[in-house]
Amino acid sequence: MDKALHAVDYNDRVVKGLRKFTTFLEELRVIDYHLADDWRRLMKIKKRGVRDIFVNDNEIREAYEVIKQRGEEKRVLFELLVYSGIRLTHAVQLVNTFNYQKVYIVNEKVARYPLFAFSKGKKRGFWAYAAIKATNGLKEQAKWNAEQAQNIEALAKQYKPHWSFTFPSGSLSFGLTWMDLVVITIGFAVAWFARQFLGPLGALLGLVIIAGWFSGKIAGEAIGWLIDKIKFW
Repeated sequence: MDKALHAVDYNDRVVKGLRKFTTFLEELRVIDYHLADDWRRLMKIKKRGVRDIFVNDNEIREAYEVIKQRGEEKRVLFELLVYSGIRLTHAVQLVNTFNYQKVYIVNEKVARYPLFAFSKGKKRGFWAYAAIKATNGLKEQAKWNAEQAQNIEALAKQYKPHWSFTFPSGSLSFGLTWMDLVVITIGFAVAWFARQFLGPLGALLGLVIIAGWFSGKIAGEAIGWLIDKIKFW
């Protein structure tokens, strides 16, 4: 196992996938837990050193000028990252769920926002501290998102398809109605298609539909007649 992993120059994803597959085999009792533990001990995630990347103020200013050209949403997110220093995943969730009522004003320049709701795991965050300017930008962005959502909802309702179909009133020959004609047509269509796949017995399915419709119709009329008689008595 160890030789095979090093032969393919494995990465973390390969190890995590093999660990899960090993657990899967163990749960299905394809392998016993002793062998599964031996395999898992060999599936080690490579240790990574700390990457020393330092960004100076001029590089941040240059990036900010580029970000501003890519839209208001990216500008607000960039400002939040620079002002607060929180992780990108937390910043994205903060922007998507931002509620100005939760902003706590620390002083005339600084505000903070809770991260408890969506901060999980080992690298948790509790508060995002930022300049009030950044929170005002988030407020405007949230307001714009709400307005856009309302506009989209109104547009969807405007173009929502409306289906309306009514059968002509009146009766046909032999005391049949238009609805009777539709049911008969459907019954014959079902009988024809069923015959192609099931043979002669399949045609009975269409006849059952027609017979069921008319028997129900007759039973309904009989019950209605009986109720009228009872009322009369």
